[in-house]
Parts: sequence; C-alpha cells; structure tokens
Amino acid sequence: AEWWKQLYGESEGKDGKGIFPASVEFTADLHSMGQFIQEGERVMFETIVRYEHPHGKVVIGEDADNVDGLNFLAGKDLQFVCEQAMRGTRLAQLHEQHPLRLQTMEEYVDTVIRQLEVLPAEMIIQRLTGDGLADDLIAPQWTRKKVCVLNEIDKEMARRDTWQSRKYRSRID
Repeated sequence: AEWWKQLYGESEGKDGKGIFPASVEFTADLHSMGQFIQEGERVMFETIVRYEHPHGKVVIGEDADNVDGLNFLAGKDLQFVCEQAMRGTRLAQLHEQHPLRLQTMEEYVDTVIRQLEVLPAEMIIQRLTGDGLADDLIAPQWTRKKVCVLNEIDKEMARRDTWQSRKYRSRID
C-alpha cells in the first residue's frame, strides 16, 4: 500500500486538489480506523483488497476463559474474519439500502484511457481490472467480465487513436 500512497500523493496531490492517500490493514487497524471508516464523515472513497489465495492460514484458537467473548470465532481462520469485516462495512450496508452511483463500464474505460495517456511509456501497468469473486463482489457486476473490460479498453483506445504516454510530459520538458 505504500507505493500506492506515494503514487497518489505525488501525482494527484497538486494545486490544492486530489485525495489524501491512506491505508489501513484489517484486522490490525479494524478497531482504531474501522469506526471512522464505517461511521465517520463521508469524505473518502474506499478500495477493499481481498486476497483470494493467502500465503498462509492462521486459525483462531479458543480462550479457556473467553475473556474477550470471541470464542465463537474459535476454529475459524483470519481469512473468514476479514471477509466478514468486508461484508460488514458501512459502504456495503449503504449500497444494499440505497445503491450508490457507480461507474458504468464506459465511464471506467474512459477513466483508464485518460490515465494511461498521461503515464510514461516505460511505466508497466500491473492490472487494469481484476477478477472479483461473485460471492464477494458488491457492485458493479460488469467488473466480473475482466476479458470484456480489457477488450473494451483496447477497442476504445484504437477508436481514439491513442496510447499510453500520448499526453505524457516529463518534469524536465
């Protein structure tokens, strides 16, 4: 997450504009930042990252005295806990009650192309879209069609006769 914060801070945080990039790691920051994220002022947007295949499995043990009252989680792994935290976010609840205005695929394609045009040609883009799991994806559903989204980006770039770095200006220029 550190490179992401640096990228956004440096590229978007200019001229009194842009976003303040921050990251939290659940479960470590769930109590300290979770309250603000779920119930604080709506001055942010969230991106939640879920690892489909974590490198390891941590199973929660049982506490003989059940001091924290969390023995109902005994035998569950942290992946399960993180998934439940994701589903319990205020954003997920708000979307169920009052669906949020989400980007259409066409708007997303336009956003990606405009971003690619200002990135240097030598910059390697790791991922333009992902594979959201059907059970975890809240919305928009079109994001489940990764190949379709990538094809739309390619087609629109060809239609606009554009490419990565077309509008890039180095700081040295």
